[in-house]
Amino acid sequence: MNGNRARKTGEHFQNQIEEALNLYGYSFQKQISDGRRPHGGRFVHDFILTGKFSTIAIEVKAQKVSGTGDEKVPYAVLCYEEATNKAYDDYRIVIAGNGWNKNKVLWYLKRFPKVIRFETFLEQIRTRQLDQPLGNHRGQVALA
Repeated sequence: MNGNRARKTGEHFQNQIEEALNLYGYSFQKQISDGRRPHGGRFVHDFILTGKFSTIAIEVKAQKVSGTGDEKVPYAVLCYEEATNKAYDDYRIVIAGNGWNKNKVLWYLKRFPKVIRFETFLEQIRTRQLDQPLGNHRGQVALA
């Protein structure tokens, strides 16, 4: 998949998340540069949610077709875990699309507690779980 098509795929899922956040009254900002990645590069988050109990950085990783995207998730986790000068309390990496290797997705969900499937994240938005104190909104579901 070329870069332009991949960007549009990611934007499609980001737009759905934005619509849900607006619909359910969340306070958020989009495309916020905050802190530094471990190698010193700029860190831009898809969303920063400001809730009752915490501020949560959200990064959407989309994969429409199979390919080299499988390394996106572990790298994103590493960047969030090692980030410096961060102004958020917690983070979520939302994986979206049908192009992911199912075994790797299961491994991500088991290995990385902050990784969540797109559908589960939308459900958490709908049920206001992101407004709960930290640690109470993991809510992983099995891969369909």
